[in-house]
Amino acid sequence: MLFTCRPGYGHYFPLVPLARAAAAAGHAVALAAGEPIRSVAETDGFETFSAGPSSDAVREAIAERLGDLGAIPADQHRSFFFGRVFTGIELPARLQDLLDVAAKWEPDILVHELSEFAGPLAARLTGIPYVTCGYGPLPEPSIAEIAAAAAAPHWAAAGLEPAQAKMYRSLYLDPCPPSLQVPEIRLVARRVTIRPEPAGTGAQAGRRWLGSLPSRPTVYVTLGTVWNQDASVFEAILDGLAARPVNVIVALGPGREAGMLGPQPPNVHVTDFIPHAQLMGRCDLVICHGGAGSMLDALAAGVPLLLLPQGADQFYNAGRVVAAGAGRCLRSADLTPDGVAREAELLIDGHSYRDAAGAIAAEIAAMPPASAALPVIGSLTTQCLA
Repeated sequence: MLFTCRPGYGHYFPLVPLARAAAAAGHAVALAAGEPIRSVAETDGFETFSAGPSSDAVREAIAERLGDLGAIPADQHRSFFFGRVFTGIELPARLQDLLDVAAKWEPDILVHELSEFAGPLAARLTGIPYVTCGYGPLPEPSIAEIAAAAAAPHWAAAGLEPAQAKMYRSLYLDPCPPSLQVPEIRLVARRVTIRPEPAGTGAQAGRRWLGSLPSRPTVYVTLGTVWNQDASVFEAILDGLAARPVNVIVALGPGREAGMLGPQPPNVHVTDFIPHAQLMGRCDLVICHGGAGSMLDALAAGVPLLLLPQGADQFYNAGRVVAAGAGRCLRSADLTPDGVAREAELLIDGHSYRDAAGAIAAEIAAMPPASAALPVIGSLTTQCLA
């Protein structure tokens, strides 16, 4: 089984539970991706291949070919990435690498994450079935149409029917709990539900103090690994929480230095990275950007969310959480220390938010593990996909 993803942590982590389950079941497993994810996967024990541009190269290509990302309105981020970055920049840059890997390694099946569009085309060209792994609520139908239209010329250039570029044509692995999922999921013909599981990796920073935090509410702050560059967002959050009777744990993201935020009061602990699996069960509130991984990891532990969406799918995810009653959303224009303090107090003291988060946690716990999808995936190797 060849797994492939964009060069981002949030795109790699959703594949890890299935890849580990496949390896444990005796299947040969490899991952193809650009840096830093290829190196991360290698550290995690997977066989790896380099495929596609690195995350730095993608950022450079966006700046050179598409202009300033900051100038794009927030409500257009989703269509911009699916229609111009994932398909326009990354698909052609990754396709030949995947074809070379497939010729060398000869996989029986390819598993790609939702935003990795070279995988399905490479699978068709090599005659193997493919599986699409989601990482949150199903994208809006308009986004699926934009992505399919942008990918279609690449299929046509390869001598294949452009209509086959339509998303969700093959088996779709759905990690989204029912309370957050959208009605359009019923339109996906082949779907298998799998439980979202924290798959974080990295340094074990700060473990000594994690076990000795004072007995008071604990707030975890993360802006993920992409939308974590603006120190002023962290500063506004900390200014709002520093004087509150709470423990505050801030994960800046891999490669970010704790000293960037300067000295902090004793109730604030700043580090670069903490695996969610080791942390969420200790939290009373998670403040995050609304990335699918952070969102689902918090809700799997029954922890309500204060969402500060920055771009990409985060506004969409935040809307799903708010509609489910499991969190609140604070837009950039309202992101002040007083606003953070007010929202955090409402969420920590408001039982309805924790009850809603707990109900979603129960949904997630009842979802099948990733290993349950393996028999269905295996059956694809004997079928001729439409």
